[in-house]
Amino acid sequence: MVMRFLLLFLLATLAAKGQVYSVYFDTDKSNISPKYNATLDSAAQAAKTAKRAVVISCHCDSRADSAYNYHLSMRRAMAVQAFLQKKKVAATLEIVGLGEWKPDYPNTPALMYKNRRCDVKLASAKTTN
Repeated sequence: MVMRFLLLFLLATLAAKGQVYSVYFDTDKSNISPKYNATLDSAAQAAKTAKRAVVISCHCDSRADSAYNYHLSMRRAMAVQAFLQKKKVAATLEIVGLGEWKPDYPNTPALMYKNRRCDVKLASAKTTN
């Protein structure tokens, strides 16, 4: 019981500090690889604990044209959203398809895989004045 409380506390603390849960995709794919189930399970648990909106922002590399990449990033976002909904995340799930716009990494052969991802992050806590 104590361990479970500590785990939940740790997850909530990490989420409050801007923990990002990243899921990477194969080229031209929007299905979630089973190796990322644990990552999304952790994101789901953090969302349930923090009770805040979840922002799912997805990216693509620059191999295809901009319109295709935008739609691919949206399909990836919807796949992550569906996963979290199956895990009974009741929070608002905002999805953002960024396509190839604003890559975090250069689209070089060695690094472009890092741009084929979705980042799941809890929305900032609202402050009251």
